[in-house]
Amino acid sequence: MAPSILLEKPAHERISNPRATKANGTEPLANGTLRVPLSNPSLQTTADHQLKQVDAPVYAPKRGEVLLHIKATGVCGIPENVSFAEGALLEPLSVVMHGISSTRLGLGRAALICGAGPIGLIALAAARASGAHPLVITDLEPRRLAFAKEFVPGCMTYQVDRSLDAEGNARAIRKLFGQDEYSAPQTVLECTGVESSICTAAFTVRRGGTVMVIGVGRPVMNNLPFMHMSLAEIP
Repeated sequence: MAPSILLEKPAHERISNPRATKANGTEPLANGTLRVPLSNPSLQTTADHQLKQVDAPVYAPKRGEVLLHIKATGVCGIPENVSFAEGALLEPLSVVMHGISSTRLGLGRAALICGAGPIGLIALAAARASGAHPLVITDLEPRRLAFAKEFVPGCMTYQVDRSLDAEGNARAIRKLFGQDEYSAPQTVLECTGVESSICTAAFTVRRGGTVMVIGVGRPVMNNLPFMHMSLAEIP
């Protein structure tokens, strides 16, 4: 998406200079709103509990305010048999599926999911659907792990031990998969973005394996431009 209109002057100054408003495609109206070159769609609920799309008014900004009008692209509808709650999960699901496809996770490959939050649970379900086995999911919160176990009964859970460092937790997680190097998970889906969890993932993954960081963390970790590398998908 790219900004199409940026108005920084208060309304009374723009009205006194009509050429300035015409230059960026806006025109002040008598009721305090603006006529703009792009539509401003919004959803409204009707009396019979249906949704309808209408053009919402664009109000002129007051002194000290900024109006930013964004042209949205790539917006698409959802089928009638998909609820809004289900539709809200499409974006995080697409992020997880992209991560899984990049790691070539598939049938019979061991996988670790770090973090049992919403993204981690979606990753767990998607990993199971891909045929990955065995599956282990980690978290600090036991209630999240209990829910994950109920959600995907075939997975194993590991509560991160705060008294251990990343390497110590990794050793304990590896024991859930087996005793030798090649029993360790070939794929780790890191869904927290927390530095200590990323380090645990690195110590847990099998030699030659893949750590896919899906979670969003601090821009810089250990003097590395971590989020730049993550967003640019630099391996």
